[in-house]
Amino acid sequence: MKIINKENAYIQKKDLLYLVSLNINIPNTIKDKINEVKVNNKNKDEFIEFNNSDEIEFIKNFKYIIDYNYIELDEDELIKIEFSIRNKMNNIKEKYTNSSKSKSIDLAIEYDLLEYKLYSINELIMLKKRNLSYKLPKDNNKKLKKVKNK
Repeated sequence: MKIINKENAYIQKKDLLYLVSLNINIPNTIKDKINEVKVNNKNKDEFIEFNNSDEIEFIKNFKYIIDYNYIELDEDELIKIEFSIRNKMNNIKEKYTNSSKSKSIDLAIEYDLLEYKLYSINELIMLKKRNLSYKLPKDNNKKLKKVKNK
């Protein structure tokens, strides 16, 4: 999950680790950050702060890591997003069998990214239902929205 504002961006350690594991084109400063941070089961949900403009822009535009602001969506809207992701995944499966080797690698990476986003949406639904909790970063410049009981 990510949280973005004008001065900085936050991303959960597990998401950062996932990004680096994909061998996709990400700013070196983000890759370097994961080498500085130890990630384990106890701290994987903690957020890491980035304040370099290139880092913020990359995190902001990376569509496969969900934004905390999705918390404002109701469960039906989140389920529609899940459905859309599943459709995209099914389309990739169909294209994969008839694709060239280089194209199949790209499709496999995209499929993996969509699967991760789907997992994150499910986590967000659990967060909304209060079956899961995260310690959000303190940020004096942006009021982070509290999860509402529905």
